[in-house]
Amino acid sequence: MKRIATLLLLVSVLPVGLSIGQEKRDSVTLELVKFNELSEAIVKNKGKVIIVDFWQSTCVPCIRALPQVVAFQRENASKGLVLMTVALDAPENDTARGSLTKTLQKVGADGPNYWLNESAERWQDKLRFSAVPATYVFDRQGKWTKFLPIGDAPLNYDAVDKLAIELLREN
Repeated sequence: MKRIATLLLLVSVLPVGLSIGQEKRDSVTLELVKFNELSEAIVKNKGKVIIVDFWQSTCVPCIRALPQVVAFQRENASKGLVLMTVALDAPENDTARGSLTKTLQKVGADGPNYWLNESAERWQDKLRFSAVPATYVFDRQGKWTKFLPIGDAPLNYDAVDKLAIELLREN
């Protein structure tokens, strides 16, 4: 169980498309969490396909991809897809909450949205990546796949979507 929880923490950025003019959602919440709380949230969703999208408010590729990720989740929620966004902005930055929430509202990210209350050194060590965007996709049994940019190439969100669709087809 400990291994599944650790693996579940590693999920990240799966952007899939909404337009900038998408309706604003007032139901967007942003919960400040520690690793163990994020892990528990992932474990609670075992049996579903989970995309954990790690992002920061200063990451232009993350912000551009977020509408796509939210749209992909909406299209596939009835099939058992859960999207969790996890902001990695410094938790001691008091002004970040408003900016993060505004971004999430703009794209209508009304699912579980978390703000990781851990230092950059800690999340880099735990998640085994040093920069965003990053995405983890969990299958229904809790096995995960990590997606990161490679070299100068951006994160391949099409590959994330493809894997998620394959996993949703499995029972």
